Amino acid sequence: MNNDVRGTFGSAKDIPQIRELGRLIDGAWRIRFLLKSAQRQKLEQLKAELSNLSSVVDKFYDLLGNRNWVFHGDMSMPAMGEVVAMETPEQAELRLIDYYKDEKSLDSLIGRLWRVEALRHRQNLIIQASEDYRAGRYYSTVLVLIPVMDGAVNDLEPHNRRGLHTREDHEMVAWDSVTAHHLGLKNAHRSFTKTFKKTVTDEVTELHRHGIVHGMIVNYDNVVVATKAFNRLFAIADWAMNILKEPEQEPKRTSPTPKELFNQLVVARWSTKALENFQAFSQIVNDQDTHEDEVVQKALGFLKAWSQKNYMEVSQVFLTTDAFPEPPHRRAATANELYQRFHLTDYQIKQVRHEAASVAFVEVDLTVNDEPVRARLRWLFADSTGGPAIPGVEGNWRLAPHGPTAFLEKHANSQPPQAVHLKFSGAGGH
Repeated sequence: MNNDVRGTFGSAKDIPQIRELGRLIDGAWRIRFLLKSAQRQKLEQLKAELSNLSSVVDKFYDLLGNRNWVFHGDMSMPAMGEVVAMETPEQAELRLIDYYKDEKSLDSLIGRLWRVEALRHRQNLIIQASEDYRAGRYYSTVLVLIPVMDGAVNDLEPHNRRGLHTREDHEMVAWDSVTAHHLGLKNAHRSFTKTFKKTVTDEVTELHRHGIVHGMIVNYDNVVVATKAFNRLFAIADWAMNILKEPEQEPKRTSPTPKELFNQLVVARWSTKALENFQAFSQIVNDQDTHEDEVVQKALGFLKAWSQKNYMEVSQVFLTTDAFPEPPHRRAATANELYQRFHLTDYQIKQVRHEAASVAFVEVDLTVNDEPVRARLRWLFADSTGGPAIPGVEGNWRLAPHGPTAFLEKHANSQPPQAVHLKFSGAGGH
């Protein structure tokens, strides 16, 4: 199928990155005699997987596009294969919701949001929304994520500051993204901006931003709307990544050699399988100085630097990307602003839990501003794009979120968040 007049794609096969990858695989296959037998077999498998990708995307939209679900690039293909294997849209929707409710899946998807700077600024809110979602506070999830999306889109293009709710549907098309399917983000955006002038008391299952925010829809506290809020957030991130790099027209590309192509595809395939097959595990840390876990040593270095007020070193664990580089002195200044009123005098790492291949939590006992605090530091193993990487592949453990209020006030003395009031020393900071 061809693209329609507004730039969407009738089939996943028409999306430039899929079309180009298919062309390169076909080209490599034509000179397969240069490859070893095992490499030829892998190339055949990759060709089949690319065909499966296109098929799954199209089947997803056939089943769920009219229900305003959006297929985004970070979805697990095996999980989406299970979704599209369902016989009815109702069954497919329930299976898709189960995918988002899986803690490991949701954590992995949230970790990938840090690639977009405008979403990194809102990371605390997104994590809080995920906790509300897991606790069944669906109304809260929706009310947090809607302004997160509005604000992030507003910040995305400094020369064109307009929130998500002000965007026309044709603006929600990214030329090289699976969200650009004709039943994708553009189609779903119409329900997001739909106007409501009368109160609706019946239960709704659509993410109607206008009706919800303006109080005209009063019965939206359900798992479908909350899950659609997360689905839309991840689709917006996919769209944003493409908007940030989108040229005025499709660029001419230099094709990689068959060997380069093969290596790229095999690494991507191996990384995906490693993420999906990972089994969570935890360890008690009896001796933090000699513990061999890399994330424990990273946390130990961070805590030591914090206690010594070495803000240049503290800033080394902040999440950065090649797309939005920041000079070291500016990162240090940010660390100083964030941490200067929190004086760390003692610390002890108690436990580390690896929730996913690229996500770990480190439990620590701290003394901050002369008060005992139990904190839970969330670490992400990230590559240069700011997205999750596989330990052992190029990347580093980063603290995400890196602001102290994200892990201090919430866990201090194991009291409810609203009961905690750490004493601040000095002025300034946030």
